[in-house]
Amino acid sequence: MQKRALLPLGLALLLVTSTGMVKIGSKIPAFTVEDQNERSWTRSNFSQKPVLYVVCDRDAYDHVDNWTSELVPRYKSKIHFVPVADVSAVPGLMKGYVRGKFKDEFSYPILMDWEGVLVKALRMKPGFPTLVITKADGTMTYHAWGKGTAKQIERLEKKLKEVTG
Repeated sequence: MQKRALLPLGLALLLVTSTGMVKIGSKIPAFTVEDQNERSWTRSNFSQKPVLYVVCDRDAYDHVDNWTSELVPRYKSKIHFVPVADVSAVPGLMKGYVRGKFKDEFSYPILMDWEGVLVKALRMKPGFPTLVITKADGTMTYHAWGKGTAKQIERLEKKLKEVTG
């Protein structure tokens, strides 16, 4: 009976590892993603210090400030803050328009994930900001998603303190 119960779990683990999603303790894949200004970014651009990826779709955007308003100013000299926009559902004809909207709204780089490479690898939870911390070498050490409650932010800050020394 116990072997039957383990079979679905084993299949689920096989599915997760074969889809390219990153687990805690493994490295995120090499990537090349453009920002709204069409500048290309790769994982190696962020190799000098830990990285906090904040991955969002349109519905998640309302909750980003909960996570970042206090922590980004406090840690921006110690980590790379890398916002990633899930724009993989945008039709090709609308890319220029969407890119322009991002240029108008944001003065800092937002990685525009048209192909869903980071969205998939970093396991973005639709409708909620997904936060991922990696060491400077790209190894994932933290993964969370949600609205950014006080308890969630407390856990994130604890991890930020750990990776920044």
